[in-house]
Amino acid sequence: MQNSLKDVPAFPVRFLLDTSTACNLKCKMCLQHASHKKSGKIMPIKGIPISKLKDILDEIKDAKSLIQPSYYGEPLMAPNFREIISLLKNMHFTLAINTNGTLFDSKICHFFVDYKIDSVSFSLDALNNETYVAIRGFNKLEKIKASILKLLEIRGEKLYPRIGVSFCRQEDNIIEEKQFIEFWSRYVDVIRVNALSIDGEHDMFGFHPIAKKRIPCGMLYDTMPILYNGDVPICCRDYSGKYIMGNVFQESVSNVWNGTSFQKVRQLHENRDWDKIPICSNCDAWAITDYEEEVTDRFLIRKSPLMYYYNNIDRLEGWKGFLLGSHKTPNKSYLK
Repeated sequence: MQNSLKDVPAFPVRFLLDTSTACNLKCKMCLQHASHKKSGKIMPIKGIPISKLKDILDEIKDAKSLIQPSYYGEPLMAPNFREIISLLKNMHFTLAINTNGTLFDSKICHFFVDYKIDSVSFSLDALNNETYVAIRGFNKLEKIKASILKLLEIRGEKLYPRIGVSFCRQEDNIIEEKQFIEFWSRYVDVIRVNALSIDGEHDMFGFHPIAKKRIPCGMLYDTMPILYNGDVPICCRDYSGKYIMGNVFQESVSNVWNGTSFQKVRQLHENRDWDKIPICSNCDAWAITDYEEEVTDRFLIRKSPLMYYYNNIDRLEGWKGFLLGSHKTPNKSYLK
């Protein structure tokens, strides 16, 4: 069903907060940190100041939004990472962390369990070390695997965190996809497999031909990225902050979210005039939320043209809110 402007919530249901622009990997497909980058805006090594973060959270505290404390950086590289997490959880936000896992140790695992982080997803993209090195540039896969298993051990039968791994399908790893799913399905709560929508060599987003009829992009109606300096890009695919909708340090979150810039973009999408927005013209992200469900004896599988989520049926109880991007909480009838 096509969205309309009246469907825009008072606040986004998901925030991507740029708490650290730094990353300790150089993944070949990354538009921000790849070693072969030829163009694009380079972000300084910064993060949202804690005082500004508190202002943002105070404004949205009653909205019960999902917070992801990262944009294109590694969240654990924020020097005040523990303070940020403590602040978010003490204010009762649902918190989802995407991490490369390289900085995990036993203390971090205990911290995540003690603070009941709602979701943590480890970006792996490989099952074998040789493949991991080819994609991510460092020999760290076995250490990360051990950290994931340690986190699972420390969590035990507790609900939180919901633990997942992700696999970004590309030329270097495509032969490992089936084995990746088979291996990790024995351990984690959710596995995400997605198509590579980024051409790292040319610093641009690619386009996957999709048979379904294009619809207005759901991210314009539910997600707000906020950069370290308060700028709000049009969406998470505006990696360099080229299409800025406003600045939450200068205005309120509400004023930016409901402001004329976002309204204009949404209206163009509703009129099927996305070609008038260069970044939207050939973007395939609209299809992420257009998913179908399949239930097996082991998984609740959500399939969109770009992403598959393999959700362990036995671990659905820990899923609340929009923990899978813009996917809604599953039907309780799936719970065993």
